[in-house]
Order: sequence, then C-alpha cells, then structure tokens
Amino acid sequence: MKRALIIIAIILLIAAVVGVVLLGGLMMNNYAETGSIFGSGFDLSGGFWENIIGDEVLGGIDTSPRPTEPDNVFTGKTDETDQELPSDESVFIYELLDDGTYAVKIDRTVSEDGILRIPDSLNGKPVTVVKSSAVSEADKTSAIKEVIIPDSVTTIEPKTFATFENLEKVVLGNRVTTIGDAAFNGCRKLKSINLPDSLQYIGVAAFQSCRGLQNIVLPKSLTTIGSYAFQDCIALSSIVIPDSIETIEEHSFSYCASLESVTLRKGVKKIKDNAFYECTALSEIILNEGLEEIGLSAFAASAVTSIHIPSSVTYVQPNFLSSQNLNSITVDPQNAKYHAANNCLIKTEYKTLVRGSNTSVIPSDGSVEVIGNFAFYDLTLSEITIPETVIHIMPYAFENCTSLTKVNWHDNIQAIGINTFYGCSSLGEIDFPENLTTLDGNFSNCTSLHTVNLSKNIQGIGARTFYGCESLKTINYDGTKEEWNAVGISPEWKNKNMHFTVVCTDGEIEY
Repeated sequence: MKRALIIIAIILLIAAVVGVVLLGGLMMNNYAETGSIFGSGFDLSGGFWENIIGDEVLGGIDTSPRPTEPDNVFTGKTDETDQELPSDESVFIYELLDDGTYAVKIDRTVSEDGILRIPDSLNGKPVTVVKSSAVSEADKTSAIKEVIIPDSVTTIEPKTFATFENLEKVVLGNRVTTIGDAAFNGCRKLKSINLPDSLQYIGVAAFQSCRGLQNIVLPKSLTTIGSYAFQDCIALSSIVIPDSIETIEEHSFSYCASLESVTLRKGVKKIKDNAFYECTALSEIILNEGLEEIGLSAFAASAVTSIHIPSSVTYVQPNFLSSQNLNSITVDPQNAKYHAANNCLIKTEYKTLVRGSNTSVIPSDGSVEVIGNFAFYDLTLSEITIPETVIHIMPYAFENCTSLTKVNWHDNIQAIGINTFYGCSSLGEIDFPENLTTLDGNFSNCTSLHTVNLSKNIQGIGARTFYGCESLKTINYDGTKEEWNAVGISPEWKNKNMHFTVVCTDGEIEY
C-alpha cells in the first residue's frame, strides 16, 4: 500500500512538471505574437488581472513590441533568399530603393589588398547609389588605398569617402552622374580619379583639400562645379573648364598653390567671387568670348603677367585680379563697357580706372576721373603720376605697393579713400594736394614715411591715418599753431608711442 502511494505521487509530480513546461511554451508563443504572455484576449492594464497580478509584477514585464530592421534594409542575409550578401572582405549595408535598385553603405573597411570594391548588384538588381559611409574614424585611417565604383552606380552621396586618409586612387564607373557635397573631402593622399563622360554634377567641397590630386580632366557633360569643390588642391597644376559650365562658383579653385594655367571654354558666363583666389603660381588666364561677369578677387593674389578682356564682358568687380607680375592689360575693341589705354583697364562710361599694372601710365585725356578701389593693389611700381583730370582716389587704390617711393599728384584732387596708401612701406615723403580737406586712415603702416606736407585747408584727420608710421619725424603744416589746434583730429590718428614734430608757420608742436 505504501509503495502504491509513492508511485502515485511520482506520477502526479511528473504530470505537474509536464504541465508547467507546456504552459510556459504557450505563454512565450503568445508573447512573441502579441507582445502579451496571455495572448490577444487579455488586457493587463486594469480590472481583474491588475488586481490579481499587481503593479509590482506587471512593472517588471516589457510588453512593448520588439524593434525590427526596416523591411528594405539588409545585413547578412536578405528576406528574399538565403543568399549570403557579397562582402569582398568588407561589410556593406544594402537598402532597396523605390525604383527597385539598391543603395549600398560602407559599414567597415577591412581589406587585405587595400582595394575597396563596391558591389554592382544584389540578387540580380543593380547597385546604383553609394551612400554616406557608416564607418568609424578608425576605419577611415585604415589601409584602403583604392576604391573601385562599378558601372552600375550613378550617384555618390555626400561625405561618402570624406577623410579616408590613405585613399590614393578612385576608379569611377562609366554611368556616374553625381558626386555629392564633400564626397571626397579631406582625402589628402588622393592622387588619381577619372571623371567619366556621364558626370553632370560635382558638389560643394567635393574634393576640397585633396592635396595629392595633380591632374583632373573635367568632362564635357559636366554642368555644375560646386563652391569650394577643388579648394586647397595644392598639387593641381592646370585646369580646363569645358563648354558645358556656365558659372564657376565661389572658391571653386581657391588656394590651389600649384595651379599655373586656367583655360575657360566658350560656355562660361560668370566667374564668382574668389573663384581662383590665392592661386599664387597662376601665370596664365585665357578668358573666353561669352564671359560676362568676373567677381570680387576672382584672380586675386596670382602671378598673372597679362590679361585680355573679351568683348562680351559687361562687369568686373574691384580687385578681380591682383598680381605683382601684372604688366599688360588689353581689351577687345568691340567691348561696349570697358577699354584699355596705357595698360590700364578703364570703365568707359564712368571714367573709372578699374585695374592698373606695373607699366601703367594713367591717361591725361579726360578718360579717367576716378581711380577705383584696389586699382593698383599689390603692384611693384616705384612711381606714379596722377594727371589733373583725376579728382577722386577710392579706398585701397595703392594698398601694399611696397616698392612705391614717389607719388606725383595735383591740387585738383578732392578726396582720397580710406587705406589709399596702406602698407606702402617704401614711401618716404608725401605732399598733399591743396584742395584736400580730410584724411582718414590713408597712410597706415607706411613704415618708411618720415615727412608729411599738409596745407592749411585740412579740416580733419581720422583714425589710423598715420598708424604704424614709426619713422615719421616731421609734419610741415602751412598754417599757424592756432589753426592746427582747430583741426579735428581723432585720438587714434597715430600710435601712442610715436614722437614727431608739427612745424607750423609760427612755431612747432611736439607730439
């Protein structure tokens, strides 16, 4: 009897264990399907079940739906087949696009041979877009030296390969139309990239600071070069802008220190501000017939020796060109807005000298009444004669003419602008015109200036007029001490530590 009871107890225990296991399986299945261990027919948010289970137990259960990858993003295997994704020793993330093709994102860049090969298809569908990389900064400093883009790809999205530090070569397939903003920005070792005939768009800063890039051939299909696209490509030696480009954007090629030659084909209509700024080796510019506008400082700080302005040009900004080597300026005789005389560029209607050269002789026939902003900026001329027909000299007109030792001018000049002779470090003595009534920052940093001759018609001397003129010893004033003291003088007209003498008709004033 006792043995029978023991056997019955064992059977009941086994049955209980099996029941618990089956119930647990059922509850897990319900949770997987509905997010609830009790299935879709139970609500635990209140009422009977809340009273039975209690807040403390319910609070420990995560009843939220489990996160899943978007249906169109695949890593490892797709949901279409059990096919393994191609890896080529790298891992890619694939995204199914609305047009039925794939975009690929670089997830990491492991490669034994240093070559990153972008796959051309997945499950028979082409890869058409390379997206911005998901790689870490550590991966960007990896041994990847070459990237191969297949013919299937049409778009390289912004920042895709930005700052890949060891990248030296890029091979683009023959269907690429778009290189996005900053796509290869900061790839400092990049030396070679082919731009296919399909290419239409190069984005903002796409190749900025690709300092190893020596040669680039822009295809005839190209319609847009973004601002800063090739800025700081210091090894680039020459560039030909194709017919298909109408506008060269701001800073597109600025700071390309080795750029020697720029050729513009007939399609270019506008060169924007600073497009070729600080291309210090640039000695040759061939401007196209059809060009209409040249922006501020477009070719400033270059090494250009001569410039020819086509007949189509209707507007040039101040200081569109500056070069210490500039000796020749010519203009097509058919130009309706500008003409050249004695190696001076003159805006005809406004009688304004826009740009001079080291060999300029300012015309005295009445065709020039105004010397424009930056007109002689940064030239190496040693002497300049300003004819009697000139009545205004605009700001910065002779700034940084460091070899200028003598200015010959006349009493008809009515006004000179701020910083007119700023940084003319070889200028020793200056005689001011009789009719000039105001000075305003005109001679800052003329470090060799020792003598200034002023008429008693001067009524005001503005801030920084003689600031940095450390050699100044004498100001000869054609009036009395009382008249000098009546002149409105800014407290900041000179350095505080400067010491010189104002010689008046009736005595001297020490500063």
